[in-house]
Amino acid sequence: MTNESEVIDAGIDWLTVTQVDGGGVDELQMIAFDIKEQFLPSDAVPEPWGMQGYRGKSYGPLKIATREPEQAILIVSGALAKEAYPAIPIPFDRVKRIDLQVTVRLAEPDDRVAVRYYETQRNLRTESERAKLWRLVSSATGDTLYHGRRGNSVYMRFYDKSLDLNAAGLGYCWRYEVEYRKKAAMNIAKTVAYSKEPYADIASLVWSQFSKCGFPPSYHRGGEIRVMEVGAKYKTPEGQVRWLERNVSPVVTQLVNLGYEAQVINSLGLSDALRRKEE
Repeated sequence: MTNESEVIDAGIDWLTVTQVDGGGVDELQMIAFDIKEQFLPSDAVPEPWGMQGYRGKSYGPLKIATREPEQAILIVSGALAKEAYPAIPIPFDRVKRIDLQVTVRLAEPDDRVAVRYYETQRNLRTESERAKLWRLVSSATGDTLYHGRRGNSVYMRFYDKSLDLNAAGLGYCWRYEVEYRKKAAMNIAKTVAYSKEPYADIASLVWSQFSKCGFPPSYHRGGEIRVMEVGAKYKTPEGQVRWLERNVSPVVTQLVNLGYEAQVINSLGLSDALRRKEE
């Protein structure tokens, strides 16, 4: 895309968390309660909701439900997901899906961006297996371009967001969206929570993901935006220390400055080690 654009929004657009034990179920229900109390109107009324055997309630962008034996699911979507995470502590190891999005406004409206790219890929289909992963769906609300297979670790969408943002017509605003599942979702959730600049990092990650598929986004990936470390595994102590410095240290420093030093030490299991060192 050569049409210049500006980023008008970036953040988390979807979060699915599950629990499979009694204590975890109670914790997830408490997280849902905290989100409701902090971010939803006081007069919000839930409706019955369920899926795949889960039964519970929905506040629209916030859904919480349980099923036997001792299982629970929490779904947070849209603007609420961006507000609530990482403000509300979420158990990273139970995140099953997380979507990252970057929304841009084009300098000149263009409602055929997705069509043109899809047609280019269609012409390459006899030569490229990667091109077969692209799919185009058109409707009265605009075009959507998909890449990948639903349910895989990474699935991408590029779609016209103009009408949702009350633009004058189609083609003004477009959204780049990456859906992560499985282990990738856990790693992304953890890294976003620990990021010093989450919006910039999300924009960088989304840019990188689309670029890998041959479709670099129209917004600029600034030099100060760093790509988030996703799924990195370090086997040496030195590598693990460097990972801690980049990903954990900023959060610990912030909590200590707020007066939570004792809680940090206890949560990291360092109390005994520090005591032995003093002895």
